[in-house]
Amino acid sequence: MQRGFRHGLQGLLVHGQKLDFPAVAGMGLIVAGVAVINLWSSTQLR
Repeated sequence: MQRGFRHGLQGLLVHGQKLDFPAVAGMGLIVAGVAVINLWSSTQLR
């Protein structure tokens, strides 16, 4: 799990903070980008 999601989840569960739509959308785009790089890129580090 990425650090941003972990912190967002911790903020929600521990501190009762809510994430707004732009925050959730941004984290979703980051995860999608990481998935694209890991699944389809041929320039991965070994």
